Amino acid sequence: DAIYDCINALVVQPDGKIIVVGETGDGINFQTFIARYDSTGSLDTSFGSEGILLLEHVGDGEGDEFLRVALAPNGAIVAAGYTQDEGGSKVLLTRRVNPMDYSYFKAQYSSQSGFY
Repeated sequence: DAIYDCINALVVQPDGKIIVVGETGDGINFQTFIARYDSTGSLDTSFGSEGILLLEHVGDGEGDEFLRVALAPNGAIVAAGYTQDEGGSKVLLTRRVNPMDYSYFKAQYSSQSGFY
């Protein structure tokens, strides 16, 4: 059960559904997430697992976090943020979620340091 949830950005899809990105955690372990709500504000259970896609930690440091989200012309969700390397430097973290398959979620990150 999460004791910490932080929404950093949102975007509204053409159909009125709301995409939010951020970080969730229990005080010790944190995960980056993408969630989708319907136009009434309820989690869209057709998206991910009960409306939420969780990202397993991908960096070597303490945490990952999505800070921005946008929609690609084909409807894909594009999230960007950071992860940390072993030295604590923040590096770019991006994820593109295919609009036809919201169940699969794997992040990619670059080795460019200094992003914040």
